[in-house]
Amino acid sequence: VVAQLADENWYVRRAAIGALASLVASDAEVRATVVAKLADENWYVRRAAIGALAPLIPSSIELRQKLTVSLGSDDNEEMLRGYVRRREESTRVIVVRNFGVLVKESQAARAEIIALFSSEDWRMRQSAAEILSLGGTECVLDALPQLVAAMDDHRGLDSYPARIAAAELLLNDSRYCKEAIETILPALDYGAHPLVIVPNGTEVRKQAALALGKLKAEHRQPHVFARLERLLREEKDPQVLDGAFSALQSLAAAPEME
Repeated sequence: VVAQLADENWYVRRAAIGALASLVASDAEVRATVVAKLADENWYVRRAAIGALAPLIPSSIELRQKLTVSLGSDDNEEMLRGYVRRREESTRVIVVRNFGVLVKESQAARAEIIALFSSEDWRMRQSAAEILSLGGTECVLDALPQLVAAMDDHRGLDSYPARIAAAELLLNDSRYCKEAIETILPALDYGAHPLVIVPNGTEVRKQAALALGKLKAEHRQPHVFARLERLLREEKDPQVLDGAFSALQSLAAAPEME
């Protein structure tokens, strides 16, 4: 099977990685050959290699370093090119999920992730916020100054996903709740004009709606409910409508509201 990693057909190379995935943790030779495929010319082969190696992030400094670059992958471009289906995890999300396991236990790794908030690439900043969220409350508290700054970090074209990801983690902190809501609410209008085409507008509006659905009782405000209800009336995209409906359901059905 290892020999098939050099096959001229990309789908054979991808299938070979899938067959070897269960061995990468225990067999150094197999792991090295799969690591080499991170530089394959074909996107599907590179993604397969990332998927096979990502679970080793918590235990391998080498792979952590090699896969950090994938935290800057473009989710929207992958969908537009048809590389991934809408309900399938993007390359970036696969890597984020495994870094989330790591930062729970490793202070050094946590510091490395927090340092990503200084990146010019908003995708790196978005990934940092999502990883810290997976890491839990302690991770979020360690990064408070960086998260506050990230809410107003406009570096990079279309930086809303990173700003929303940071704001979502601060929505229920009384010190930053107002600022977080003010960061997220305008995103409900992002790319909504019918005469303006914004490639990731749908994803941003859905992300914003779902984030607002996480407000706890003591921080909920009537104008947030009103805006989400208006979104249900005015929005045309089914994905965004689904996000708005889910958000309103979460706000209405939460235990604090009973």
